[in-house]
Amino acid sequence: MPSIAFVAPIVPGKTDLLRQAAQSQAPGGERRAAYEASRERHGITREASWIQPTPMGDLTVVYIEADDLEAMFDGLGSSQDPFDVWFREQTARSTASTSRTACHHPTRSSPSRPTRRPRSTQPARTIRRAAPGPSPQHRSALRVDGRGPTVGRPRGQGTKAAGRPQG
Repeated sequence: MPSIAFVAPIVPGKTDLLRQAAQSQAPGGERRAAYEASRERHGITREASWIQPTPMGDLTVVYIEADDLEAMFDGLGSSQDPFDVWFREQTARSTASTSRTACHHPTRSSPSRPTRRPRSTQPARTIRRAAPGPSPQHRSALRVDGRGPTVGRPRGQGTKAAGRPQG
């Protein structure tokens, strides 16, 4: 059975919105019948999702099995069924996607969503600046990546417990 798993960042402050939407689709929820009809219509045989808290913010982890993943994403992304429209709106409001890309195949590009590497896999740039001293061991590095600048020390240049440089 073809399957896909992916992670999407949750907009800060929208985790409860995503939880409420998920609870309304859970067994006993007011949207459960519409959810089951939608999943059957789009060929989804298994679906699971979790909210994963991280130091960088909450993420939603999604796993889906379907007979035809391309057709499933195309159907979810274009269906005018009231539940599917609601589902796309909730997904767009709680994750960093738009309503046009909320149910778009995460590994396929579209005109509205150019292909690019995810931020977490982009290599860090290192900018070297000369520090006093003639040798390269006396240089410090300013590392800039998606997490912001961090000042690093050359190897072996730690600090003692009192906070004074070793030397």
